[in-house]
Amino acid sequence: MKKYIIQIKLLILIVLVGFLYGFASHRNAIKKSNDINVEFENGDNLFISYETVNKLLIQNLEIVKNESKENINLNNIELFLQNNEMIENAEIFLTLSGDLGAIIKQRTPVLRVTNNLETYYYDELGEKMPLSDKGIC
Repeated sequence: MKKYIIQIKLLILIVLVGFLYGFASHRNAIKKSNDINVEFENGDNLFISYETVNKLLIQNLEIVKNESKENINLNNIELFLQNNEMIENAEIFLTLSGDLGAIIKQRTPVLRVTNNLETYYYDELGEKMPLSDKGIC
């Protein structure tokens, strides 16, 4: 009888861990996205504003604040943001509390070119970059 007690305890432990994992997984899956937090990696947001990034996330991708975490495709959001001419890199993530986070790295202009036809920047990677809509630089 003593050798069966160890096996029974092990079986109970496996069932308990399985139940807790299933409960936590289900609870995490039904959590809704509550808020959007945007941070700029390289300090000041001189060329693209928080409001612009927020509008890109909400309007163009139709992200609703109450959408389930399972239905949010983070890779598509990152690719969409990186297609913006002022954004060099975007990292999108979900927090444990259900918030959608974005860390944005802006392109850094190093040279401004002005000719009779147009005015534009070259960034630190040597790529052409348009003027900012914010009017700071």
